[in-house]
Amino acid sequence: MLRQTLYEIKEKAINSNQKVFSIADLSTLLGKSMNASGVYFNRLIKKGLAYKIKNGLLSFVKDDKIIATNLVQPSYISLNSALYYHSIIDQIPQTYEIVSTRQVKYNTRYKYYKINPKLLFGYNKEKTGESYFFIADPEKALLDLIYFFGFSPTFYKNIKNKLDIKKLKSYLKLYKSIMGYRAKRVLQLGDYIGK
Repeated sequence: MLRQTLYEIKEKAINSNQKVFSIADLSTLLGKSMNASGVYFNRLIKKGLAYKIKNGLLSFVKDDKIIATNLVQPSYISLNSALYYHSIIDQIPQTYEIVSTRQVKYNTRYKYYKINPKLLFGYNKEKTGESYFFIADPEKALLDLIYFFGFSPTFYKNIKNKLDIKKLKSYLKLYKSIMGYRAKRVLQLGDYIGK
């Protein structure tokens, strides 16, 4: 009876369109107490019906891209992770790099970078199987990389032929109203476009 109940819980969770669950989320979903939901939480993981992300969080999908952008919202995969996904660079990133408007530190393979809410643009919803994730287009991934780590003329020259320069120029205009040294770093790219 318990096994069937766990399968029913998994199906209900998957049908809810939520991809990452805490014990409190399970409690709300199931209409059960926190204690009962904690027991279900542990049994789902133990039976292999769910995957533990970290203490107190599980997912019913094993796709890192889906988990990364559902763990913290709003967020999207960016920086080197997005550039690799779009085949702009060949080096496989060690962690998933995600941009969000929230400051988050998880001891997981996902690294979150906080960005000004006015700069939350340039990403798309990508469907994968029965779910989805959010990922920056190549031009925004480059701008996010510059925003957080600085501008490298050599890096830009190596990838510029793979980018939509018109889109890059339109994105650059959006940084002009943002204050701070990071936005100024991004605006340096304007001097190199067209060279």
